[in-house]
Amino acid sequence: MRRQLTTALVRLGGDAQGVIHQEVRTMNSIIYIVGLVVVIVAVLSFFGLR
Repeated sequence: MRRQLTTALVRLGGDAQGVIHQEVRTMNSIIYIVGLVVVIVAVLSFFGLR
């Protein structure tokens, strides 16, 4: 899978690669924020504050 993505990126122009990297960065940020919220809710639930 990673090799296919790398091959696809090589075939694309510079602007397209930038767009793909921005999308990946955005997706990683969303996952990070959701993960933080889950951890915070779990900690609050543990202490009975929710």
